[in-house]
Amino acid sequence: MKHSISKIFSNLKLYLFLLSVFVFFSILIVAEQGLEYKKNDILKQEVLTAKTVLSLNEVGKEEAISFTQAKGEELLHNITELKNLYKYAFVEQFLTNNQKKYLMELKTLQEHIQNFNASVQKHYRYILKYDKVNKAYKNNMNREFLSLKQQINSMQINILEYSQDKFNLSLYMMVGIFLFISLIGFWYSRRLKSIYTDILYLYSINKDDEDYKIFTEEIDVLSLRINRKQSNN
Repeated sequence: MKHSISKIFSNLKLYLFLLSVFVFFSILIVAEQGLEYKKNDILKQEVLTAKTVLSLNEVGKEEAISFTQAKGEELLHNITELKNLYKYAFVEQFLTNNQKKYLMELKTLQEHIQNFNASVQKHYRYILKYDKVNKAYKNNMNREFLSLKQQINSMQINILEYSQDKFNLSLYMMVGIFLFISLIGFWYSRRLKSIYTDILYLYSINKDDEDYKIFTEEIDVLSLRINRKQSNN
């Protein structure tokens, strides 16, 4: 069976296209790892921001109200940033189909932040008004902080799991790309060598190897034409 040079190179274009697709998705997965780190950093910052509110001096701080309000707005703003980051996590959306779960986590986080902000405002407004601490309000604020922290810890664990899934996928794709390149390289090296051997046979003046079997259709046609011309002469 003769092989077509045109078909061989057409298939090569297809294989190179598939290889480019695999490489593109591998790069996309690696790039998305940066989004996971960014999400984790934002969640860590949420805890640190909340802690700064807890560590304020409790008596004689009129500016505490405005400060805690600003920090509360910062906590809520970070949720919007987390939502925006997910829009670019194309592989995560395709791989885990977890959009509904992730948005529910953000909604729960927002509720915890709102409850925490409300407890903080109640705590510090009582101090500003009566110049003393209401233990019930303070304990409630601490409980809301712990609930907020637990929600953040839960989200960080999920982010770690998603990140591990994407890392495993990228690893499998890298191994697949290596095997794909090795297989195609070996396969095409043999075919290109056969094409080259056909060309050498075609241009040889004395075709000593009469048992040589031409590999490609195009070279076979040219060989027949040359033989006809030589016979006519």
